[in-house]
Amino acid sequence: GNADTNILSFTTGVEKVINCRSFFDKWVNLAITVEGKTAKIIIDGEDIAYSEDYNYKNGMCWGGNVKASLGQQYFYGDRPMVGMMDNVKIYQCALTTDEIKKEMNGSDDLIYNLDFSDADNRGNNAANTGYADAEFTGSGFEYTENAIKGNTAVMLSGGSVRTNYIAIDGAVLNNDSITIAGWFKIPSDVAGWARLLEIYGDED
Repeated sequence: GNADTNILSFTTGVEKVINCRSFFDKWVNLAITVEGKTAKIIIDGEDIAYSEDYNYKNGMCWGGNVKASLGQQYFYGDRPMVGMMDNVKIYQCALTTDEIKKEMNGSDDLIYNLDFSDADNRGNNAANTGYADAEFTGSGFEYTENAIKGNTAVMLSGGSVRTNYIAIDGAVLNNDSITIAGWFKIPSDVAGWARLLEIYGDED
């Protein structure tokens, strides 16, 4: 999303013009669901944007060695995330909007959960599903007690491209459909683009 133009969109699909700044300085539940060529962005239980021509193929986008990260931008010069995140979950299915509202805490489809409740083991996958724990890159992280869920959340300080981000095991994305959902809190003094989530693939 772009705070300056107030648009959330997919490259191919339907965009919705909203006041992005109305989501700043407070916790917001952000979710992305993908199933086949259908993808949706959902904020606080409301469908914001969707595409029926999304290029998802068993691991998102390019195939190959798929990777994912929270808080960084891999390809272009966009700024890494500045703000807080908490309780990020990944499901091996495309949840409905109603299911996301309920957060599906007991769902068997939950395969990854970063609850940021343990600063000593900060990349721990609390879902205990066998996927590798997340890796923190850089030093611009701080655990804060101002969490939306549990005891603590993590704060990212931004920085230059490919610094201060959280890398996720790409195998988590290797499903026919997927939901990524989490809580984010962005300060109102952020301007321009800033990446919350990046999914990318290495060229063979």
